[in-house]
Amino acid sequence: MTLADGQSVWETTVAPPHGRTELERLVDIDSAVYVVDKDVFSVGFQGRAAMLALDSGQIWWARDASSERGLAVSEDAIFIADDNGNVTALQRRNGAPLWEVKTLHLRRLSGPVLDGTALVVVDYQGFVHWLSTGDGQELARMKTDGRRASNAPLAVGGKVFVMTDGGRLVAFEQVPAKTSG
Repeated sequence: MTLADGQSVWETTVAPPHGRTELERLVDIDSAVYVVDKDVFSVGFQGRAAMLALDSGQIWWARDASSERGLAVSEDAIFIADDNGNVTALQRRNGAPLWEVKTLHLRRLSGPVLDGTALVVVDYQGFVHWLSTGDGQELARMKTDGRRASNAPLAVGGKVFVMTDGGRLVAFEQVPAKTSG
């Protein structure tokens, strides 16, 4: 949309609906769309992750992915916490898979956030997981108040802030040493 009058500049279908029922055909982008340089990155529920051209909306690449929580974008990769609790890293330029972590399967993850060279997600029991952006290996795990964090953590100034659904704000100074809670 233009800032001057709010008119659409372009519109693109990232993932066409498919399935027999209206529920199966639901494709929705609920999470934030990221703009980095001249590229737009998005991921949708029952849809696809995609990179689009900022100026035209042309899809440069797209891959099947489903996330209602969103993605994080680094210089070289995008990271998706999917609806099944798996975390996937894709090459930013072409969408090729780099790695996938399935050890958090069914843990109802928050959206991911980058904390330096770590990717941070929070699960439904309030555990905060730091994963290596290079290979997905778990670097650390710490507990909050035991409540889920529906919103993605926030990484600012070397700290990670987590607001749990229990109303508690927890701050972590740096990636802690590997612990189990």
